[in-house]
Amino acid sequence: MKKLLGNLVFLLLVVGLVVGVHAGIKYGQPNYVHWTFKSNAKELERITYSNLASFQEKVIKQMKEDGVPVNYDKIDQNAKFYEDRQGVRHAEIFWTVHVDYYGFFPRDFNFKVEVAR
Repeated sequence: MKKLLGNLVFLLLVVGLVVGVHAGIKYGQPNYVHWTFKSNAKELERITYSNLASFQEKVIKQMKEDGVPVNYDKIDQNAKFYEDRQGVRHAEIFWTVHVDYYGFFPRDFNFKVEVAR
């Protein structure tokens, strides 16, 4: 009886560990994409661009490479590109990711990254 109880406790610990790791990955993935794109966007700020269109093209290319989950056919819904009076080019990218762990803890993650060059 004692051995059966010990095996049951071990099994519950393993199942709990697996569920915890799976939930951590599921909730951590959107944050990882945000962190990666934000880090790579800082690198885009160091490059000189000839015009706003080339700047927009590079930012969108980086978004695709990093896996930012937006509709690229309608990019104007999730990004704003403009040039200010001093000639500085700006990009504001924002997106929302909904994560629901089998109905237990639904959560919306709202992300925003600003790039200026």
